[in-house]
Amino acid sequence: MSSEAGEIAHPDTIVAVITALRETSANSVMYSQATADKAGLHSTDMECLDHLILHGPMTAGKLCELTGLSSGTMTALIDRLERAGYARRERGTRDRRKVLVVPVEEKINEDLTPITQPLGMAVYAALLGYSEEELRLILRFLDEANGIAHQEITALRRRESATEQHASK
Repeated sequence: MSSEAGEIAHPDTIVAVITALRETSANSVMYSQATADKAGLHSTDMECLDHLILHGPMTAGKLCELTGLSSGTMTALIDRLERAGYARRERGTRDRRKVLVVPVEEKINEDLTPITQPLGMAVYAALLGYSEEELRLILRFLDEANGIAHQEITALRRRESATEQHASK
């Protein structure tokens, strides 16, 4: 695949980008764990809470779909978020059988924003050094990379499930 300028990417540059992505991923996991520790939550709880903050209220099933977690694991996770005051369950207004998991923004802003805001502000400041065109390229790549990651998480969970089912026979 070639770039828009017509220049073909060099394999060493591609490897350097993949290496930087791996380091970014590792740092993200460690940052998530550090913020979770500070908040008294599991890292997975923080990531699911972030999905709720980013995408708004959703069913436990949708959270399972986004994360690949089992329904039993998700129930326990939502229970922990509720006990901590960061989420609540609400019945759907149109369909009372539907239960939504809703982030509690006041509690999140009070407890978690002071923990996460310094990183957010530092990244924002770094992004100010890029042109609009560069930011759009970064965004396009991140959107593609997130799509790939979601597909691979789903595929990995399916393989795990199939392996577990095969082993139990």
